[in-house]
Amino acid sequence: MMKKAIKKLLAALLAVAMLCAMAVPAFAASSSNDGKITINNAVSGQTYTIYRILELEYDQTNNAYRYTAVAAWNAFINTRSSDLKVDNATGTVTWVNSDKNNNSSAIQNFADAAGKWASDNTIANDGSQKASGSTVTFTDLPLGWYLVVSSLSNGAICSIGTTDKEVTINEKNGAPTVDKEVLEDSTNTYGKGNDADVGDTVTFRATIKVTDGDPKNYVLHDKMSDGLTFKGITSVTRTNAGTSTSDTLNENTHYTLKQGAGVTVDPNCTFELAFKENVLKPNDVVVVEYTAVINEKAVIGSTGNPNEATLEYKDGTRGTSSSTKTYTWKIDIYKYFQDSTAVKKPLQGATFVLYRQNSSNIPEYAKISADKIEWVTEKEQATPLTSDKEGKIAISRLDADTYYLEETKAPTGYNPLTSPIEIKIEHSTMNETSASATITYKQQGTEDSATNITSTENRVEVENKTGTTLPSTGGMGTTLFYVVGGGLMVAAIVLLVTKKRMENK
Repeated sequence: MMKKAIKKLLAALLAVAMLCAMAVPAFAASSSNDGKITINNAVSGQTYTIYRILELEYDQTNNAYRYTAVAAWNAFINTRSSDLKVDNATGTVTWVNSDKNNNSSAIQNFADAAGKWASDNTIANDGSQKASGSTVTFTDLPLGWYLVVSSLSNGAICSIGTTDKEVTINEKNGAPTVDKEVLEDSTNTYGKGNDADVGDTVTFRATIKVTDGDPKNYVLHDKMSDGLTFKGITSVTRTNAGTSTSDTLNENTHYTLKQGAGVTVDPNCTFELAFKENVLKPNDVVVVEYTAVINEKAVIGSTGNPNEATLEYKDGTRGTSSSTKTYTWKIDIYKYFQDSTAVKKPLQGATFVLYRQNSSNIPEYAKISADKIEWVTEKEQATPLTSDKEGKIAISRLDADTYYLEETKAPTGYNPLTSPIEIKIEHSTMNETSASATITYKQQGTEDSATNITSTENRVEVENKTGTTLPSTGGMGTTLFYVVGGGLMVAAIVLLVTKKRMENK
């Protein structure tokens, strides 16, 4: 009887056990490998790496899910008890931190710590790509809870499951950029190069794009070459990406400006503009406009005068610099005469004035000093330009334009030019690396075709000719006068004798 009772009891217990087993979902590791993670606003050149921290297990029949730790991450998860709880009996992992928002500081802190732990412990990743554009995509992924990190340091957490197999992450840690441009007055457009006269004011524009999610310690560094004198900030405007609204940022309220030797943090900088904390937000676009004057130290010609801007952010990181060049040109005048053998010889003492015409076709004359060129309407105020013993006149630091060279005094014994010489300075495409200029000239009021000067000297050659040749004493001219005069005297006598004879008749 006892044996039969025991058998019945075991059978009953087995039935209960089977019933319980049927009540427990049959969890299985995900066999799906169609997960996809897309990173938008990726920073070109940066490497993005993913790690699966938790596996997703589920019961398809009962639509039940649970997360379990990937073996390589067990040790880390056990250190994060304030965020994650592990059920020792089942291995199920749940988030226990009360801060559950996807963008919460708790999740961000967890992600940052996980990224550091993966690096310190050389954890094997589940994929790594170097961005060649603005998007990075990982495909064919098993479902789970993933950590995404980049070489820009901060991490992000995302989950891909049976209902959300495709996840998009917007990169919040991009490297901010600055783009430097300069205004070309003749076209009123911004670019990488311009030209101007000495003494002219040049306008620069630096555009800062805030691409990181936590902008801190932004400083604009600007370095001008010796040929440029910083004049000041004219405006700082801010526009948030995706909106049409903008506002003006003010010194002391929104930023501080440091300039001059011994004042800037970086001794190589002309000025530094430091934004105050919490002024800049993610995706802001800031435009800083400022001016400089071309001074007497400006380099003439295709070498140009560079201006470089660099952006510093976060812990002192500096991005790629952006630069422009400002060019200024010169005209070399060669005054000469031709000797009896048609050889060009330098002619000293020829005096000119240089002028241009304004938009109303009124002449403006060049009043030239070491540090500037002023354009005046009174010719008497123009600077006289006189050829030296080598026949040379150098007119330096000019903008590309059309000019006129008028001779006001010729050397003794030579005729002055009857009309001015038109001189055109035309530049090639100007950018931050190179530019060149070509001079074309011709004498006004003549049929002479323009002479193109393509040499690096850009020399304008101007000839003076002597006046009408007068005879000298004892020369053939005197003999000629004797002969002609004697003939006239003989003719007069003949006429007189003839007239007398006719009267006597």
